[in-house]
Amino acid sequence: MKRPDTPTKDNLRKHYISVRKNLKQGFIQDASTSIAERLFTLPQFTISEVIHCYVSIPENNEVVTDFIINKCFEMDKIVVIPKVEHNGLLTHHQIESLQYLEPNGWGVREPVFAKECPVSQIDLVIVPMVAGDRHRNRLGYGKGYYDRFLGSTKICKIGLLFDCQLHSEPLPVEIFDIKLDQLITEKEVIL
Repeated sequence: MKRPDTPTKDNLRKHYISVRKNLKQGFIQDASTSIAERLFTLPQFTISEVIHCYVSIPENNEVVTDFIINKCFEMDKIVVIPKVEHNGLLTHHQIESLQYLEPNGWGVREPVFAKECPVSQIDLVIVPMVAGDRHRNRLGYGKGYYDRFLGSTKICKIGLLFDCQLHSEPLPVEIFDIKLDQLITEKEVIL
């Protein structure tokens, strides 16, 4: 039996969600800009033509992705946004503007009336995270949407997180957890 202070995924998830909730908006904007600028210099981003990106949830103090998505439009890249389906899977839809998004029941902005994009056409996936570690393990929200999606493909996977979300020890992982290719914080790129 585990001791109560053993860091389980649920305990770590609660901790890092709390840490992120306490971040100031000015920091979130500045750090998100630094993270985006690091992303834009990566060869994987530069050569990718079709980029799949999560849409950040402001209430969750996630790394803001609107700037990244708009930069992709400016660079004539194809932008693909995920949509959560009732069966627990993600579908992937090409958009041409953030105006094509509407909040779902959880407040997540999702594509409306956008054509679905085959996963085989995606070059790069930008992934949301609750926490990560230096081994590029990812702790998500616990629903498994991204693990199911990423487990079915060999696409390059880059996670965005603030430095305060970087766990100093290896995160607990299970066989279905998908390791990312790179993590980006406002301070560094973890390869």
